[in-house]
Amino acid sequence: MSQKLRTKPPLPILLGAGFSRAVAKIPTTDELLDKALKQLKASAKEKRRRVSYEEYLRFLTVLEKLRKGRKLEDIEHLLRFLHTLDTYSKLLEYFDVSKCGIFRGVRIKTLSNCASEALDHVRIIIHREIGQGMRNIDVKVKECFLNLLDRIMKDREIHIFTLNYDELIETLCQERRWSVVDGFEQGKYIGEWRKVEREVIFLYHIHGALSWLKGYNGVVEKTDRSVMRRILEIIDQRREEIPHELEKAIERVILYPGEPLESAYSLPFLDILFCFREILDSSEILLVVGYSFRDKHINYEISTWLRKGNVNMKVVDPKLNKREIIDRLGTPEAEGRIDVCNKTFEKFIENPENVYRWLWRP
Repeated sequence: MSQKLRTKPPLPILLGAGFSRAVAKIPTTDELLDKALKQLKASAKEKRRRVSYEEYLRFLTVLEKLRKGRKLEDIEHLLRFLHTLDTYSKLLEYFDVSKCGIFRGVRIKTLSNCASEALDHVRIIIHREIGQGMRNIDVKVKECFLNLLDRIMKDREIHIFTLNYDELIETLCQERRWSVVDGFEQGKYIGEWRKVEREVIFLYHIHGALSWLKGYNGVVEKTDRSVMRRILEIIDQRREEIPHELEKAIERVILYPGEPLESAYSLPFLDILFCFREILDSSEILLVVGYSFRDKHINYEISTWLRKGNVNMKVVDPKLNKREIIDRLGTPEAEGRIDVCNKTFEKFIENPENVYRWLWRP
């Protein structure tokens, strides 16, 4: 259907880890934490660049204790923790942390090196788990979701903002032969989402994607999926000693949890954040699936939009309740504009027509 015939406000959809878990069994942030800790321990004897086996094993034992004590709740908390230790090691040199708390007996230089080693490995584990999950797409959930998008596209644009690094949306759209407008043209990032006269999904990777690489010329490019699969194979085969240039290229255009907030305001992430704000401003409904409401820069845009009035946010999450969402957004005045469906996405999407009616229910 021609874009010109779509006169209703666009529908922005915000996807978190819960969506990819439902559609392709890609681990959630909580599941990724347990997988990461297990794989870190299993690979502890592999060649380390900066620390000895004994030092590294002691550090991993501390991480396990933090997990058992619920001090580390998910992979985001782990990455933030490791990033903080790695980044602020010079500051910590002024304090004798070896005589206190969980790091008793650990030298500060060792602490920094262990965190750096673990940080590198955890990021590679994330890549590998996401790559493997893309082979396990649930056919029923996939078809129901695509049918819902097809129903919505009949009268309005769909703008999907995903916090996930996978290419799940691209893969699903390819099955229906829908165009995906994602800010790239001929494999190079141009920062424009141009409308086309055909069925199209506008897609925005808020935190980047596994296939986004940046060369020495500073140009962000999107690799072919077969190339990306090969990169993941290399990672899997040589995880004990990742080639520095390959590791650097893979990590360059992904915004990991725990990185400084200002990283979210650099290109290309800043472009996408502006798009999120612009689309929200022109929308009446925001559909949120599987998002934990923990990203401050995303929450700021949502809370600002909710304060406008005459808008509604529809949230699908089996665990989150309205009070938790309001607390994380800091918008008690928006309680009447938030509607929560406490179902798994698999159950929620079973009847696309019912979902469509729920979205625009007063």
